[in-house]
Amino acid sequence: MARFYEDVPIQWKEGETTYGRGLGNHVAWRCKCDHLMLAPHEELYFVPPCPTCGRKFRVLKGKKPRYVKRVIERVERPVKPF
Repeated sequence: MARFYEDVPIQWKEGETTYGRGLGNHVAWRCKCDHLMLAPHEELYFVPPCPTCGRKFRVLKGKKPRYVKRVIERVERPVKPF
């Protein structure tokens, strides 16, 4: 039977940190809009944005036995004009 790992830190672009739960190479957390998110670490799969508010996340891979190190809210860089 699978076991839950310790809390996985979620780093928001505003600078605060909350926690989600990791299981295997997946992690579950609540977005700021209160939508439940579930995603694998990004090295294997694409992490879709939140369907409610559109926030984008990146799940960082850890090492055995903790496959998920942390989740970071992605900050889009502005595109520079040519």
